Amino acid sequence: MRSSMNYIALNQEVFHKLLCVGTGFVGDSEIGPLTDENNFHFYVNGLHANIPDIGDVDTAYTVGSVFAEEMMMGMPGESGKMSYLLLENDHYFALLIELTLGDEDEAAQGIAVIADRTQFTTEAADSISLTSLIEAMLMQHLKRMFFNDYVHEVHERLEIANDPEGMLKRVFEKC
Repeated sequence: MRSSMNYIALNQEVFHKLLCVGTGFVGDSEIGPLTDENNFHFYVNGLHANIPDIGDVDTAYTVGSVFAEEMMMGMPGESGKMSYLLLENDHYFALLIELTLGDEDEAAQGIAVIADRTQFTTEAADSISLTSLIEAMLMQHLKRMFFNDYVHEVHERLEIANDPEGMLKRVFEKC
């Protein structure tokens, strides 16, 4: 039962999808990708009607993890941890979230944000900083999780648990 609660928390609390009887979780209906100030193109889970299937993953990087005292709202609420991984193949970069409530061992997984790698020219792809791309993907995820107007709440609701490259800290400072 607990692992299904991880799945519910991931979809409701993180991706802000509604649970609809007969269809499962349903998000918003954006069609085209979002474009940020760096001209990165993103598909955000819960915002876009259909995010691309990334296919097979060539490489995975650990980005870090955060802890929330109240990851799933309720009476009482439930604490939890979100771990972030960057997945990569020839076509996409994807930010994967593994969410675990309480002391549960089995995490629910979901793609939070996808960046279309095919948008970059060969020259641009060589000059892109993987760190800046990951930070931009994290920012898109946090804007969805906390809604654009409330992204400042990241400081109140999330605590960095593991941040080997300092990316989470830099993104949190921008919120």
